[in-house]
Amino acid sequence: MKTLCLSTFSVLLAVGCATSDGIIPAENGVREELLKGPTPVDERLFERVTPDDPLDPMDYVVGPGDALRIEVKGVDGKLVEDLSGDYTVPLTGFIVLNYIGRTQVSGKTLREIAESYANGLVEKKVLASPQIDIFVNEYRTRHVTLSGALKNTGTATLPDTERRSLQVLLCTIGRPLPGADVEKIAVRRGVKTFVLSWFELEQRGEKFYLEPGDVIDVPQAAPIRVRGEVENPGEFPFEGTKSTLRWAIEEKAKGLARFADSDVILRRRTPDGAVNSYRVDFDDILDDEKPDLPLYPGDEIVVETDELGF
Repeated sequence: MKTLCLSTFSVLLAVGCATSDGIIPAENGVREELLKGPTPVDERLFERVTPDDPLDPMDYVVGPGDALRIEVKGVDGKLVEDLSGDYTVPLTGFIVLNYIGRTQVSGKTLREIAESYANGLVEKKVLASPQIDIFVNEYRTRHVTLSGALKNTGTATLPDTERRSLQVLLCTIGRPLPGADVEKIAVRRGVKTFVLSWFELEQRGEKFYLEPGDVIDVPQAAPIRVRGEVENPGEFPFEGTKSTLRWAIEEKAKGLARFADSDVILRRRTPDGAVNSYRVDFDDILDDEKPDLPLYPGDEIVVETDELGF
């Protein structure tokens, strides 16, 4: 058979030679790469999640529905009654402060609100050195919504006095299913949508902290497709580490048809959008001569007709 080999020997060892139809034999180093498989969504992934960082009370972000107590004291430490008061943040996000007027507090931390109020009182020469304390008497409803490929979907409540990250919430409440695509988690926040990769966040050592009203959607991974000379061709949901070549052909596609070629083709899309095709001797897997191959979401298996007819 005519082959189209790559020009350098080192690259040839890494990826092998493609046959004239562009298919790469799954041998040697190529098979080793295929055996790595996708990072599984399982208990080991959850165990690597670290606790969320503690929240300084003054870093709490205020929003509509929060009931605030603002206390202003002068240099003598005594409470200035006409500058202090209780406020419930309306939907507009603004409250009216004496001598300052209409002030936006929604979306700001308690620290930012205190600093802004103090600066305003100084600028208007109301107090020379005001001391301002802000407390949350009652927290607003702090809900987020979970949907998608999770064991538990619906509404979840964020803690009042702690920050809660996406990772910790999914591990403790949502619990991604084996077939969840945690590389494309969508978090909708108002008109903005964040698309996040669990593994990229993990590699960077980052946490994505949630805010009330966030809508979290964890999509189902792309299905596995099996077509050609099998008893039951079609698309089948990706099931995490359970999804292997043998699982797809025997359990889902109900086995090879009578005139099937046991050299099956595995097609896989690369991160840059290209599609690589690999030829795998399925008999070697059935006979336990070589290990089964793990599948990635979106893989396609093509079983051709045996040219000899048997």
